Amino acid sequence: MDKKRKVYRPGRANFESSFLEFTPESIRVKYTLKSLFFYGIFAVIGAGVIVCAGLGESDESSLPLYVFGTVFFTVGTGFILRAVKRAYPEIDMQRRLFYPSGKRMEILPGDDNVIPLNELQKIKIDSHWVRTSKNSYRCYTLSLLFSGNREFILLNHGALKAFMRDAEALGRRLDMPLPQEDFEAKILAGNKKVAPFMIAGALLWIGVVVWINSQVLKEEGIAGVIFSAPFLLFGIILLGSAIKMLKGKK
Repeated sequence: MDKKRKVYRPGRANFESSFLEFTPESIRVKYTLKSLFFYGIFAVIGAGVIVCAGLGESDESSLPLYVFGTVFFTVGTGFILRAVKRAYPEIDMQRRLFYPSGKRMEILPGDDNVIPLNELQKIKIDSHWVRTSKNSYRCYTLSLLFSGNREFILLNHGALKAFMRDAEALGRRLDMPLPQEDFEAKILAGNKKVAPFMIAGALLWIGVVVWINSQVLKEEGIAGVIFSAPFLLFGIILLGSAIKMLKGKK
């Protein structure tokens, strides 16, 4: 019995972390500059905290800042290197072949590393809520479903406008209609219902961060500002996304 396989799981970011690049010869999944910028912020903040900790007078009080800065710098640079070096799925339009791992190779019987496009059954689009300890957001998935119940994810992020742009372009290029014609309308309607709760949560988050910065970290000076900056930025981004959802924007 064939099992459904989902190969290549891109990060479930709430922004456009990847997109489809269309050329006459191929269709490729590519990382966006937004994703590099997002993780670059982590690396820059981490480096800044490390520098501030080095300028401090007390080694004992600077240790938490060193740890915080090192973690942020390592996470940021790690994700950037991973995005740049990763091999992404590719569709060869000239040979009519799909490479789930992005590596071109010859067709072998029973090998899912190279799949003829004539085995493609449909383009699948779906949405689901991603819930973390800090927030929740809707994520959209674009995948290809081949014979044998084999499913390969191409895109998985939370930017609806960019997602639908790529999904519709893929459908036209492969001459294959997208399912659920009212998919986008249903998503926008659902977002409007959730938006007020997200706005309230974002305002609460921002208020707590501002209070902590003014009451708890006020003696830390610039180091305290740098420490709280990513948390404040997160709240602002969440608030902006919620307002867009309330207005019915993609």
